[in-house]
Amino acid sequence: VEDNRVYDYKYQPTYIYDADKGKIYDYGYNLQYRIEGNRVYDTKYYPVYYLERK
Repeated sequence: VEDNRVYDYKYQPTYIYDADKGKIYDYGYNLQYRIEGNRVYDTKYYPVYYLERK
């Protein structure tokens, strides 16, 4: 299932919990991320982060 929610962490915790692997990922502060499937795109900067899943 595609997850295209936008997370605004400006006033919220800057963590995503990966229940599949029991890991917590820190993606930084005051940024928005667009999640597509297992990929997390930083919408303000170029880096692309991946949620590692089996």
